[in-house]
Amino acid sequence: MSITIALTLENYGISQFTNQNFNSIFRLGDKCYGVDEDGIHYLCADDDNGIDVDAYVVTRLVDFETQTRLRNVYVGYEAESDLTLEITADEGIPFEYILPANKKGQVSQGARVRVQHKQMGRYFAFKISNNNGDDFSIDSLEVTPIEQQRKPR
Repeated sequence: MSITIALTLENYGISQFTNQNFNSIFRLGDKCYGVDEDGIHYLCADDDNGIDVDAYVVTRLVDFETQTRLRNVYVGYEAESDLTLEITADEGIPFEYILPANKKGQVSQGARVRVQHKQMGRYFAFKISNNNGDDFSIDSLEVTPIEQQRKPR
């Protein structure tokens, strides 16, 4: 498997593109292009020669500085089909939640997810991925943490 890595200089965001043999990617106006030994390719299709384009966003680890559990996670987003939210605590097993499709015109919607009580940790990571290669955008991710009381020794 090959990986192409792109860096957005405006916010230092890193994107990875798998199964592409591009040696560079660039944006001209609002259109993206990939470059390989065969030339320049316009990246515009909803699929990759009939194969769904899997996409996801992963946050870096969030340090809550103490044992914490999450009460809710609110995600502001637009999606043509259901999205999957994975929450991982302390690099353990991720818990999966479904964010329902909500694309209704150009108005961004959102969903609140009640997080399972048994998922606790100090460090949390969040991953949002598409299903069936459908388009989505993420506007916000907010969490309601609950600090856990430490038991006396």
